[in-house]
Amino acid sequence: MAGAAAKGRYLLSRLRNLRDLPWVGEVRALGLMAGVEVVADRASRRPFPAEARVGDAIVRRAPQHGVILRAVHGNVISLSPPLTVDEPTLDSIVDAVAASIEGAAAEAAPSAGPGGAE
Repeated sequence: MAGAAAKGRYLLSRLRNLRDLPWVGEVRALGLMAGVEVVADRASRRPFPAEARVGDAIVRRAPQHGVILRAVHGNVISLSPPLTVDEPTLDSIVDAVAASIEGAAAEAAPSAGPGGAE
């Protein structure tokens, strides 16, 4: 399991780069189980309203980028790559998560604005 712990640390280090995206409020991981919390307002960490279904919008885009994600509680994007995953694949997964978030944000931009949905 030492390999999984090292891979988990690597995954978290890569996911932390997503904090530069406007909707990302927090990233967290325990081993290879990770979550990316999306929020309407980063400063207050105010979540999107449930009816905005932002997590679902992100999850729907993920297969276009080669990954399967799930939304937990509507605003946490969950990923759990297999224990056999290698670092280049983790890089691709994180890139796909970023692209999925960016795609959802771009689609919502006319109604949500850069600060998120109201």
